Amino acid sequence: LNWEIYISWSSLGMNLSANLSHVTSYLSGDRLVCKVTLENVTSEEQVVGWAGAQIHCQCTSKEDLVRPPAPSSAGLMKTQTSFLPNRGEKGCTLFSTSPSVLCCDLQLKPKEKQLFVYSETIPLKCIPSFAGHLIRFTWKLTVGASRPNAEACILRIPFRVMTVPDKILTYVKSAQSPKLSNPFLNSKKSDSSKHDDILLQALAHETSKRNLVAYDLKNAKGILGRLHVFKSVYRLGEEIICRVDFEGATVPCLQMRILLQSIEEIAPEHFIGGDKSIGRVIVTHAQDTQSCSFAKQKHFTVPIPSHLTHSFQTDMVTISWQLYLEFVTTDSFSNLGCLKRSQNGAFEEWTTKDMSTSHTSLDLPITILATNPSQTESRPSMLHEVNF
Repeated sequence: LNWEIYISWSSLGMNLSANLSHVTSYLSGDRLVCKVTLENVTSEEQVVGWAGAQIHCQCTSKEDLVRPPAPSSAGLMKTQTSFLPNRGEKGCTLFSTSPSVLCCDLQLKPKEKQLFVYSETIPLKCIPSFAGHLIRFTWKLTVGASRPNAEACILRIPFRVMTVPDKILTYVKSAQSPKLSNPFLNSKKSDSSKHDDILLQALAHETSKRNLVAYDLKNAKGILGRLHVFKSVYRLGEEIICRVDFEGATVPCLQMRILLQSIEEIAPEHFIGGDKSIGRVIVTHAQDTQSCSFAKQKHFTVPIPSHLTHSFQTDMVTISWQLYLEFVTTDSFSNLGCLKRSQNGAFEEWTTKDMSTSHTSLDLPITILATNPSQTESRPSMLHEVNF
């Protein structure tokens, strides 16, 4: 099934449609393929002066808080008949590929169609897609066409880009070095397929390393418990599983909550808002809350939504992740007598008026990496059309 979006500028008889093949999410180094169709929907012969396509990354930010980088296309002459993918866009262009010409002086008979295939490789080192509170990075494929002496028609298709850290890129480059071939294995894969396989294998290897680490949870009054985390590097779409042991605790814990939070922090040289705290935005995306009274051990599971942005750092912004732990404690175990149990073990009532409570919070940094783009697709690829 294809989702369709129709944008009619005029009814002059030519139809331009574009459809991304298979997916709308990509890893850095992947090859983007788009099918572009030009169709004459009239009963007369029509001429297309030119048609082209290009990929670009657009940066938008809150201008009163963030200083944007210098635009990269300030010297271009902006005319209505030229192909400028970022024409009319807000913000500045951080990256753009060389424009590809799909056709020139194309003559189409009545009801005739012409199909073109545009392909481009996304750079290995680039900025990922990100929609933050202070800054946004948006990747778009722009397809344009124009009839002779007419205004250019621009069609923009947004897509998602995920990147990988330099450590994994180094591994991928070393793995792609020439090696002796195995005659018993199929070696007819394309270079792009081999790159995808190696990159996904490297991501899986990096996030599958288990290293059980235990953290003592303490506050000013004593020991709250012991936190066990099985690893510190995760992929988008994974679940964070941890265990808390309350044996040996000297401060009783009534309730505990673990939150998954992203931190968006603008670099000091690009922040112009004055108050530095405004340039650091913390957002909660998932959480797990459990009652811990009388418990000796508790397991917590916090899912990582696949539509979020992984950890990354640029000259303008740093995106990091953390587990934020919140505890509701009481002064002594004798206060737990205020909790009344029913016959099935559940608590009938619990009011803070009956005991004195306090709150303690801790944060644990973690790293979140990209994942297989096919696992992040929430909808099929879309067919975009426009008449010109």
